[in-house]
Amino acid sequence: MVLSVMSAESWVVPTKQLDQTVIKTITVGSNGDYSTIQSAIDSVSSNNDNWIRVYVKGGDYRGKVVIPQDKPYIILEGDESATTTILWNDYDDIEKPTFAVLADNFVAKSVSFKSCSIHVTGEVLGPGFVGFITAQTRSSPKENTGFVFKSCRVFGCGVTFLGRAWGRYSRVMFYQSDISNVVVPLGWDAWNFTGNEYEFLSI
Repeated sequence: MVLSVMSAESWVVPTKQLDQTVIKTITVGSNGDYSTIQSAIDSVSSNNDNWIRVYVKGGDYRGKVVIPQDKPYIILEGDESATTTILWNDYDDIEKPTFAVLADNFVAKSVSFKSCSIHVTGEVLGPGFVGFITAQTRSSPKENTGFVFKSCRVFGCGVTFLGRAWGRYSRVMFYQSDISNVVVPLGWDAWNFTGNEYEFLSI
């Protein structure tokens, strides 16, 4: 599976604020509005400027998903990461990734991407652009959330961090993964939380 990210702006407001500003929820899965994630994405109006939640019920969803450039402000939310999985068998098809984000202001939460290769395409956004693969947030050190990337491959063109803090208690883990030199040696950016690095978990 190849996951491609080419968004300039993502994960820009805290989760609680997102929940308060969502104007519509579209459900995918059994007895939902749509049976596939892509059909739900396609139903979002072009040049949408309000947060839309695409809620995905638990299950394995086989098929490619593209968030086009003209469909920003989408939250893709699963039942939980242990039960909601997106997967496909094109492990090395960079031109046609399994999951591609081309729009700004996209959030994914409580969803797993199985056997994932992350293709960094930041170079196409211009010289000097530095991207971020993740931006995780937790409201307290007791909150049982975080991003886990297992057996992934990170490659591509341009320069990227593995992630940036989106809160004082951000938690992200990459393990048993192949990470190429597109990732800056520092790996992580504290963003607006410099001095609180001891409260992060970034591996």
